[in-house]
Amino acid sequence: MRVRNRKRGVTYVEVVVASAFLAACAATVADSLAFSMRNISYAQRRSIIQAYVQSVVDATRSSTLTALPADSTSTTTVTLVRSRTVTITKKLTQVTGLNLTLLQVSATWQESRGSRFFTDSLIYEVYLRGPDNA
Repeated sequence: MRVRNRKRGVTYVEVVVASAFLAACAATVADSLAFSMRNISYAQRRSIIQAYVQSVVDATRSSTLTALPADSTSTTTVTLVRSRTVTITKKLTQVTGLNLTLLQVSATWQESRGSRFFTDSLIYEVYLRGPDNA
């Protein structure tokens, strides 16, 4: 005699377990998408700030072609990228006895991850050579 497989119905517990599993999967996917979107926007913000700092370095480098600048420190506050306030500090220090100036450009800004805030920064240090006749 053959035993036929009977179709059995889905129990209420199986439906609850399956829906809980699917909800957990959906929440995980949503969290990972939100995390990657935050990281993408953070990377974009950082690259824009990095480009701005690089332009400050390039402008200072081109101005040293005629004469070495004196020791100085200047601080500028600019608003970049989604109203983030970035503090740019440019410091020039002459290297004694050499035809060099140390250029330090730093950018500092506030970032937030959920309810936590932290300070992020970029620092560039470049030795600039003055004109040969200086």
